[in-house]
Amino acid sequence: MQKFLQKAALLPVRLFYFVKSLVLRLALVSVQSRFVQAYDEKIRRFIVPVIGRLFSFGLKDNNSYDILLIQPLSDTDRINLFPHSLLALAAWLVDAGYRVKILDCRIERYCEKNLLDIAGRGLVLVGITFYTGSQIRHALKLARLLKSRYPSIPIVAGGPHASVTPEQTAAHPDIDFVVRGEGEKSLLALAKALEAGRDVSQIPRLCYKKEGRLVSTPDDSAISLKNLPDIPYELIRPYRPVYDAASLDISRGCTHKCGYCVIPLVHPKPRLMPPATVVLRLKALLQFKKAAVYFMDDNFFMSKGRVSRILDLMEQEGLSFTWWAMARIDDMGALDDAFIARLVKNGLTRLYLGAESGSEKVLLSTGKNLKLSDITSTNRKLGRFPIVCEYSFMAGLPGETQDDLNMTMALIDKLRKENPRAVIWKINDYMPYPGTRLFEQAVQAGFKPPQSLEQWADLTYYRRKHKGRFFQELE
Repeated sequence: MQKFLQKAALLPVRLFYFVKSLVLRLALVSVQSRFVQAYDEKIRRFIVPVIGRLFSFGLKDNNSYDILLIQPLSDTDRINLFPHSLLALAAWLVDAGYRVKILDCRIERYCEKNLLDIAGRGLVLVGITFYTGSQIRHALKLARLLKSRYPSIPIVAGGPHASVTPEQTAAHPDIDFVVRGEGEKSLLALAKALEAGRDVSQIPRLCYKKEGRLVSTPDDSAISLKNLPDIPYELIRPYRPVYDAASLDISRGCTHKCGYCVIPLVHPKPRLMPPATVVLRLKALLQFKKAAVYFMDDNFFMSKGRVSRILDLMEQEGLSFTWWAMARIDDMGALDDAFIARLVKNGLTRLYLGAESGSEKVLLSTGKNLKLSDITSTNRKLGRFPIVCEYSFMAGLPGETQDDLNMTMALIDKLRKENPRAVIWKINDYMPYPGTRLFEQAVQAGFKPPQSLEQWADLTYYRRKHKGRFFQELE
């Protein structure tokens, strides 16, 4: 009965996404920009979570597990995507024989209750990931709850924020360990050490408290993307009905070093998954869920030759699916029309492109290495194809003025005028991340770095509501 109610409750959502796909395929972007963009956000952030809480997608689970991995709630997260970072971690753990549970609190009806029920049967560790901003608040709420009931269960934090603030994160009383950057090998080694009661000081990429002081272990070499364990999609099977898109990353890192970006800190060395491995992973993914595939790579088009080879293998295997990707504007501008037409033929319908600013002064200061002519010419080129181009911008960068923001608004108007399929998703608030090149400039300009995880939870790059930030308020 419960499964029937789940399917019935999802019918309005499925109908919306069906209409949306038709709109995108027919390139009715005047409708898309006014209707789909607005209501897609409402459905993702409000309607689907309500359905998830009314008809719990995580049916009662009485199984025992060794390791629990948690995706916290976030008011900025797109819940229609797989928790792909947790799946990557789980792949190594499952391959080593551990019983793993993924708890997606973006969907779970009784996330806190389920956490305590699972922990009550005994766990080697609990892993939790979070971005900077409100997701930290929910992660800490869960960590605090777990520690209040089961203080002996180690809590391991990971993800982008913990990776750039490892010592501050590890110093929190409810966090026992931080795994920096790529966590697959380190988390597996930590699980084995904790289970056997062994010393953890030789495990790389860790930060933890010991006898009142913080200990950080050195990084190790980056993992190869050639022979990774299979993704255990069965761990998210209870949530499958609500995931609108399937996410997959087939590379790590980026060849560029933008001054605001944390990717060079998390993945210093860019690596590409071999095309043959990519296609094997795509087949497994589509077997689990036939849906649009969102390639989560930070820069999908780092190698045109590799993308071409992936298309060759997709055509040979007869793979047909809709897909989206993140790309550099200048990389797309360098592609010829015939290659872009081939991408479209093989399912590309949407690109996420970082324009960031309409001021060449600001673009130069960030190390983006883009010119306004690159942005506008690429936009016109892509406008000749049925590809929705979602542009992101930032405001509040060090040294940015009202004139610079006016230039950004002018560029936004120009992009939309010259390409009817151009969509401006958001103007994000610049977030100064420790370790990035622009961080010290932000501090010199008056930004006061948060002194605790709780203070970081009050910041977000999606909304510019925090008065007293170092930049001018540019409303």
